[in-house]
Amino acid sequence: MMMKAYGIGRRILAALLGLLLLVIAAGCDGSEQESTRAIGVKTQNPSEDSGREGPGGSQPPSDAPDSSTEDSEFRTVAEALRAAYGSGLFVVDTDVLNVRALPTTDSDVVAKIARNGGGTILETVAGGWYRIASGAYEGYIFGVYALTGSEAEALAVQNAFRGIRVTAGTTAVRTSADGSLTSLGTVWKGSVFPLQGRNQDYYKIRYRGQDGYIYRADAEQGYYLQGAYAPGENPDPGAPPEQAVHTQQQSNPTVPVQPTEPVRPTEPVRPTEPVRPTEPVTPTVPVVPQPTVPVVPQPTVPQPTQPPAWTGYTVCIDAGHQAGGAIYETEPNGPGSDIMKAKLTTGTQGSTMAEHQVNLLVSLKLQQILEARGYTVVMVRTGGDCPLSNAERAMVANNAGADAFVRIHCNGSDNKDVHGALAYIPSGANPFLTPDNVSASTRLGQLVLDGLCEASGARNAGLIYGDDMTGINWSRVPVTIIEMGFMSNPAEDALLSADWYQTVLATGMANGLDTYFGIRRP
Repeated sequence: MMMKAYGIGRRILAALLGLLLLVIAAGCDGSEQESTRAIGVKTQNPSEDSGREGPGGSQPPSDAPDSSTEDSEFRTVAEALRAAYGSGLFVVDTDVLNVRALPTTDSDVVAKIARNGGGTILETVAGGWYRIASGAYEGYIFGVYALTGSEAEALAVQNAFRGIRVTAGTTAVRTSADGSLTSLGTVWKGSVFPLQGRNQDYYKIRYRGQDGYIYRADAEQGYYLQGAYAPGENPDPGAPPEQAVHTQQQSNPTVPVQPTEPVRPTEPVRPTEPVRPTEPVTPTVPVVPQPTVPVVPQPTVPQPTQPPAWTGYTVCIDAGHQAGGAIYETEPNGPGSDIMKAKLTTGTQGSTMAEHQVNLLVSLKLQQILEARGYTVVMVRTGGDCPLSNAERAMVANNAGADAFVRIHCNGSDNKDVHGALAYIPSGANPFLTPDNVSASTRLGQLVLDGLCEASGARNAGLIYGDDMTGINWSRVPVTIIEMGFMSNPAEDALLSADWYQTVLATGMANGLDTYFGIRRP
């Protein structure tokens, strides 16, 4: 009898122990759910990095709400929004709010923000205006149409989406996640997109109605609000281009009408433009260990003692940007295009020199070297100011009947480790250039880049397709954009600002042009 009672007691004790274990397990599961849910801008659940989404695409991680209370959900998203926008969070409380170049109602409209979109207030300006950053744009909004403080936070939590924000100066949206050079276009620092999925190297987004991929080193994940968009464009960056809203500008009581395009920095003081040239800044190349600066002999520009033999070739050189800054008016991205882009951007900035200065110094050295070698050289600019748009600069090359159009730039990135030279070229799918021009431009970009890297020892970051580059799309002659290096990288910035290294770069590009034209020199 005692044995039977003892056996029953053991079974009851075991059942109670099992029930206790189930309760403990349920509590663990709940806490794990909450920790996964409470993502910050840069923290990620390790299981989400297991490469579930490859080039073919897979289901993105679920954002279905967990069993946490509404209050804890609010705290989670609110904290992520504070990390993304800081204490200056604002949310638009009107159907469409104009972002202006200056805090006046007769200033150009550089962007628009739809209702419930938002960004960060950078400073309060007299007259009820705010200087703000939203998406890839910076400018001024009239404060009466923006909610701030707790009102903004409450509305932001309701409208925030899980997405990515571009952190690089510019980056390409790739057509696949396999490292392909083909891109759907270029997006600027600050641009936000809902997250569709990811693998080890790329985030998957929707861009202009298609699946696109952004290199993970060029963006960060978090919770965001819809950002500013160019006038005439669709507020949804994932919508097809043909769904763009082409309406006549309207003016509301306090905020009239205006043109288009970014007011962003990474260019000195973000005016109406992106962090970089209308031609990109940040390649989507992986970050690699920083090389030691090569010891390169310091050549001098050759001074011929007698007139050189004429090669018969004409080279047009465009020193990117200008001292006068950006031109905020817009122009078609290519002949007959409905896509409008700013006529000129400000460029990036180094520790001692602005990009437009380095571009000009190297271009003048290249002109001298080429003329000494018997080339005819046409310069788009020879001084600081040159109020020609990117399309107009291409027209200079076209009208000169140039045999090659070399556009000279420097790069910039938020990641100070990124370094190296690269070239932008048109792809075979470029709708504005002939197949022969695309082929010649590809060869031109490759050979000039190779010559530069061989002479300087700079890392060769390769070719990137630039079908969204206005200066490429309007060119009727072989064209390439040479990004000589990253001014955001301290070592490369010091080199780019050095007179002797500028001569090395110019000499290398001249060697590449010799190779392109089949000229052999002793």
